[in-house]
Amino acid sequence: MRKLDVSAVSGSIGLPVKSGTLNHIQLAYQEALTALANSIIGRLPDIYNFYILYGCVNSGSGLNYNISAGAIYYNGEVFLVDATIFTASSGQVAVGTIVTTQYSSNADPVTFTDGTLRSIHNIQKIIFASAVSGSGVCDYSAALQVPGVMVADYEATLPSTYTINFKQDQSIYFASATVNSTMTFDFTNAVPGTVVRLKWTFGAGLTLNINTPSGATVIKDSGNLSSVASANNLLYCIYLGLNAAGNNEVSYTLKQY
Repeated sequence: MRKLDVSAVSGSIGLPVKSGTLNHIQLAYQEALTALANSIIGRLPDIYNFYILYGCVNSGSGLNYNISAGAIYYNGEVFLVDATIFTASSGQVAVGTIVTTQYSSNADPVTFTDGTLRSIHNIQKIIFASAVSGSGVCDYSAALQVPGVMVADYEATLPSTYTINFKQDQSIYFASATVNSTMTFDFTNAVPGTVVRLKWTFGAGLTLNINTPSGATVIKDSGNLSSVASANNLLYCIYLGLNAAGNNEVSYTLKQY
């Protein structure tokens, strides 16, 4: 923990402040935030990912976005996010950018000793707005919830191939399934202990295949698929991490009701 030793400071002894002193103070809270984020996220965060610490919930649908206020952790820093409502233009999505404004209440601008006015009290936030995917620092759809927060996703139909990732706990609901489907897994930035729950209604006579990628071990714990018309199916997948053989291991259970 970075601290300043101010024991020698008194009414008669002053402490000249250097730029390194101010950097030292800023690094103190940044390092503490990074340590806390590592604990919350459950592993060393990927510097390229954006982790939603709280809020940032989109209650809109389609091209209409209604994103609540919140906070996002990115590359060792916490950025506040203002609530926003907007409609994305055709071909665009909600994209976040880092926007810098100044704190001007008895602060900026500051007159330096060389007589130059400079604005130094920066406020950095992530702002979501309509833009082309990939044009900002992060698409809203790519931001991750911290592990332990179950994210619900609603999709129209179960496709013929579907890839499950283990970046965060997820509950995925499909309105229906009208074709045979193959499930496979992506272990990029996978977090051990992550649970993914899928629910769908299969049409009569359809089949589900669980694919085992190279370098992975996929174990069926229990249950069977029901392809009876209008039968509800649940698939629970748990990522267990690397096993003794060095393979990414997943266990899954099928349940029909």
